[in-house]
Amino acid sequence: MERHAGFIALLVVGGVIALIVSRSVDSQGRVVIGGAFDARPPVVVTGDGAIGQLLIPQHFSGSYLTEVTISGTPIEVMVDTGASYFTLRESDAIRAGINPPSAAPRREFRTANGTVTARQAGPVSVQLGPTRLDDVTVYVLADDRLGISLLGMNVLNRFQAFSFSDRGLIIDVN
Repeated sequence: MERHAGFIALLVVGGVIALIVSRSVDSQGRVVIGGAFDARPPVVVTGDGAIGQLLIPQHFSGSYLTEVTISGTPIEVMVDTGASYFTLRESDAIRAGINPPSAAPRREFRTANGTVTARQAGPVSVQLGPTRLDDVTVYVLADDRLGISLLGMNVLNRFQAFSFSDRGLIIDVN
């Protein structure tokens, strides 16, 4: 009987591990610590005075995750008000047809994990919900230096205003 109990316990532990691993891979097959990103396009809402707004609900992690489109390619991004520029993971940039040459201008950025050097690309057109922004400067970082592409202030500042509420991040588009 004890022998069967050990076998059953091993099966249960194996099942739990398999469940955790299956939930830790995002839509591009990347291993994600803490669960998949599950980014979605922003929700279009109309505010007071017919001001068009985009709503990006807060993710369970506390971040604001959404999807943008570059050259017809959907890219999962995290809104980061601490990031000066829109910064793409190298794999996302390549999928969107962005491949800065090795001679492209480089810039150093200080992050919570130290200093990183990114290559400048663009300008590109970025679609956020129904809103298209042209001539957006982007920087590209190696995948091992960036877990998810970052939508930085150079994009957010192109909108009339943005604010955080209990509903999420609200972006006024006109």
